[in-house]
Amino acid sequence: MKTIAISAGLMAVALTLGTGGEVAQAAASPMNAQLDRVLTAAAEAGFSGVVLVGDARNTLYEKSLGLADRESKLANSPDLAWRWASVSKQLTSLVVAQLVAEGKLSLDASVGDYLPPAQFPATNAKTITIRQLLQHTSGLPNPSDGTTLEMPIPPFYRTPASAVAVHSAPTRGSCSGPAKQAPGARFDYNNCDYFVLGAIIEQLTGQRYAEVVATRVLGPLKLASVYLGGAAGTEQRLERVKGYEAANKPEQTSFSLTTYGASGGWLGTPRDLLKLDQAMLGDDILSAKMKEQFWAGNPKFGYAALAVWSFPASLKGCKGTVELVERRGHIGEVQVRNILAPKLSKAVVVFTNRGDWTFGEIWQGKGFSYDLLSAALCSN
Repeated sequence: MKTIAISAGLMAVALTLGTGGEVAQAAASPMNAQLDRVLTAAAEAGFSGVVLVGDARNTLYEKSLGLADRESKLANSPDLAWRWASVSKQLTSLVVAQLVAEGKLSLDASVGDYLPPAQFPATNAKTITIRQLLQHTSGLPNPSDGTTLEMPIPPFYRTPASAVAVHSAPTRGSCSGPAKQAPGARFDYNNCDYFVLGAIIEQLTGQRYAEVVATRVLGPLKLASVYLGGAAGTEQRLERVKGYEAANKPEQTSFSLTTYGASGGWLGTPRDLLKLDQAMLGDDILSAKMKEQFWAGNPKFGYAALAVWSFPASLKGCKGTVELVERRGHIGEVQVRNILAPKLSKAVVVFTNRGDWTFGEIWQGKGFSYDLLSAALCSN
């Protein structure tokens, strides 16, 4: 079995750190035992990454496997900086939800109500709504179209960009080009939607996007490890995890993380992502009213909600279906799954630095994600 188990935190009540920074083990539980079995099998299949499970207040399980840097033998850890990739969209959506709650933004108002033509010259700016941006039904052009095996990272993300200019429409010219289809016609995953949301956030607050997220979300929740790649005033605060295309093949780092901005440019520790989830399970950072609006999955669009997917899942060991709120991310060879089970008040965070790792689809009733969630949410 080619794996290195770094830490396994099995907790029932409170998080207790040992002298080595590992989570002290508490009495084993059925959930812990089942999760260990799932991850042992995953490790034998080549999984490299971290898994955390928590409820609204505590970390219930934590395990790290494999190496963050194969050359230096640095072990994976929930205390290293991982790319949050498109989980970054959840940070953006939290700010949007706050602005909606404050009456400064309306989900059904148009982009053109907030961005002048000089800033966003798209011909359909007056017909695309904020809700459609959040749900990826805007019909905006997609800079990732035309991606091939030979060029998995499109040129749009290869050219280094100033973090100050990332959300400025003139520098994101392709996002304001001809529409692909009418707004609301169909789901089409597209980072341009969140670049535009970032520009709207800046327009409404008079601050840079990264500053707004830091002030409204990161600061209040004490997410000290989280930062936007390339943003002014930030630096590499923690050692970053390296991605691998296969067991020993480093990724081709032919992209500029800065260019992902509000759509995918954030980094931070898995522990801080779990803290964000715990805040969302409560009603302080995202009110019950906002959750009702943002977490309503639409079957017409593959259960896409606003910034997440929200759907009922049949899991092994659970009676009836479990309502899940899922956010995925993948940049380069780092993948992340961030999953909430609001009615069970639990969250599951998974990062892997194997780009070829297969999570499987929960609805298929098999695969890594299905087995992991069944263990985390249905083991008594």
